[in-house]
Amino acid sequence: MLEHLVLSLRVIYFDDEEDEKPVTNLDASIFKFGASKLTFLLLDFCAIVKARPPLSNISTLWLENRGIEESRFDTQAFIDLLSLPSLEHVLFVGDFTEQADLARWIEMPNLKRFFFSRFAAIWSFLSNIRAPHLETLMVFNCTFDETTANSTLLMDQSYCFPALKNLWIVESELIPVVALDFIKLTSRATEVLITHNSLDGSFLTTIVDLDDLNRERIWPHLKTLICNIKGLAKIDPYLAFAKSQPKKSEFKLKLRHRLLDDWEKTSADQFNTLKEVCTVEGMDKENWIEQQHFWPRDIMKYHNDDPYYVHLDY
Repeated sequence: MLEHLVLSLRVIYFDDEEDEKPVTNLDASIFKFGASKLTFLLLDFCAIVKARPPLSNISTLWLENRGIEESRFDTQAFIDLLSLPSLEHVLFVGDFTEQADLARWIEMPNLKRFFFSRFAAIWSFLSNIRAPHLETLMVFNCTFDETTANSTLLMDQSYCFPALKNLWIVESELIPVVALDFIKLTSRATEVLITHNSLDGSFLTTIVDLDDLNRERIWPHLKTLICNIKGLAKIDPYLAFAKSQPKKSEFKLKLRHRLLDDWEKTSADQFNTLKEVCTVEGMDKENWIEQQHFWPRDIMKYHNDDPYYVHLDY
């Protein structure tokens, strides 16, 4: 019985005008008589349009759209996709729908891990998702700035993912007002990773630049902040963030050894203060890799590149 399906048609463009229209339903176009054991699905967008299997029992959904813009899910079809009750692990790489103003919740009762990359429109859906078992949220290469279309981002600002533990913010930028809403949504996180190609524009800088009142409300359950930011950055933002933590004695800051060695030489007094304020731990490539085993390993065996992998190159 078919349990895992990986299908990539690798089509650069559609040759049928019908295929260029938005996907409006999730009806199967292959295995129409059912695939009751199918639980793992990895498709590129052309396969989604032309060779979509039954989705009713899918627990791991991995979709990639690397350049096809003609056809995407319409809003209702995308909501229906997210609402599949069997989903536990969801990965989106690329754009799959457009920004939308939503007035309803999207129930994802079994979702545990959610990854999205280069998918700007997801911001208008994220706050409407109700995922009581979501443990890991990974945001890659997604920016919400002044050029992003308006949406109902955080329609209900009192809601947060109640089971969230691990939050990754990778090469992603949010304007302060949206950053605050996102922080509220993820306020149960106990471990946060921020990686960026520079300190300027990083989520860490956005947080530190908030006013004192809002800064004190950031991730109140946070135990570990892992930063992988390019360059020999100044110590000030890290020290400011550590000082804002309500339980400083329980807070751990994990940084690259190279950065800590530089501070030891150039900012010795501030570095000593930082070590008094919280626990500071250096990272090398070996224990960095240990941080990244959130996904079931069978997800990775079908792909040459781990889509969520963050290299310790900075």
